[in-house]
Amino acid sequence: MGGSLFSGGKKEVEEFSKEVNIHAKAIFTLAERQKQIENDYELVNEKLDLLEHNLTEIEKKENKDIKSIREEIKEIKLTLDKLKDFSLKVKKELEVIARKDEVEVLKKYIDLWNPMNFATREEIEKVRDEIIEVIEEFLKKKD
Repeated sequence: MGGSLFSGGKKEVEEFSKEVNIHAKAIFTLAERQKQIENDYELVNEKLDLLEHNLTEIEKKENKDIKSIREEIKEIKLTLDKLKDFSLKVKKELEVIARKDEVEVLKKYIDLWNPMNFATREEIEKVRDEIIEVIEEFLKKKD
């Protein structure tokens, strides 16, 4: 055996060369896989960034929608309060208003009294003045 690396012969050199080729191919394959993994990792990172951006936009939109819904609920509550107040006022007014049977009783009294046949103050004063004139004329004739 000699002191040289290639002193063993052609067969050993060929075997050594095959092993180097196998290891070189393995290293090359590993390097390619590493590149692919790095590319996949970058792609996943880009997708995560895109997802994060999309989620942020969705969150902003949802927050805006929630705020809008809260404002609408607030307006609905105000409207309900106004309706409650209005219904209480209507209830109080209805308590003051006469019922149908009370109106019927009033109608019967009005029909019984028939106020359209009552004389006005002016008509009574006119008739009084006419009566006074007739009495005065009668008294003048008697004298």
